[in-house]
Amino acid sequence: MKYVYLFLLLIITLPAMANNKVSGEDIVQKATQYSGIRYTPGGSNPKRGFDCSGFVSYVFRKLDISVPRSSVSLFCKDKQVSDYKDLHLGDLVFFSGSRISNKIGHVGIVVSVNNETGEFSFIHAARQGVTVSSSTEDYYSKRLLYACRSPHKCNSDTLSASTRQQG
Repeated sequence: MKYVYLFLLLIITLPAMANNKVSGEDIVQKATQYSGIRYTPGGSNPKRGFDCSGFVSYVFRKLDISVPRSSVSLFCKDKQVSDYKDLHLGDLVFFSGSRISNKIGHVGIVVSVNNETGEFSFIHAARQGVTVSSSTEDYYSKRLLYACRSPHKCNSDTLSASTRQQG
């Protein structure tokens, strides 16, 4: 019985331990492999195309990190980054959609950060396809809402709780 318990404990903890080995650089490297893939509403794979949350969730799944599919559900309130100077590679940034509002409608993955100014670049699935954009671009600077730590630094309980809090 003791060995069964140890075996079950190992099975439960190994996936969590594997996720800790994924770095922000790994996330950026994986995400940039899909640059240029076309935008498709509801798309969640490179053959069909991506929408923003389909792209983000696909990248993390390829790194064996389970995340929610929608941009709202990806927001990890407990791991929110309020000062953009503190962003790390692989963190997530959230924007309102096509209209300026306070509701999450778009998500991207941080690929570079200026830790002195807080300006950052992010990769995302936009209308022109998977591309890198800057937080200083007028369109995105007006719509920037939140940032949070990469899902590989959040556990599924935290993601679930933040989803319930979002509404």
